[in-house]
Amino acid sequence: MIVLLALLRMYSRHTGVSIAEQIYKILTHFRIANNFGYTIANNASKNTACLDHLSELLGITLDSRCVMCIGHVINLVA
Repeated sequence: MIVLLALLRMYSRHTGVSIAEQIYKILTHFRIANNFGYTIANNASKNTACLDHLSELLGITLDSRCVMCIGHVINLVA
């Protein structure tokens, strides 16, 4: 089964760390943190910071689980 979850409205600053913490809250709330797969994002520095912090929170390496730039563009077009 594939599930797409959206972020809740963020009232704090949109830093990489705050975005990662929001994603982590959602993953743990739905008890799916252990099933985290891949990410698609553009190469903005806050996305890189987010993935770095999320890697720490999840205790995994996301370097090989990220599709940057072209994957984001294809996702927007689809």
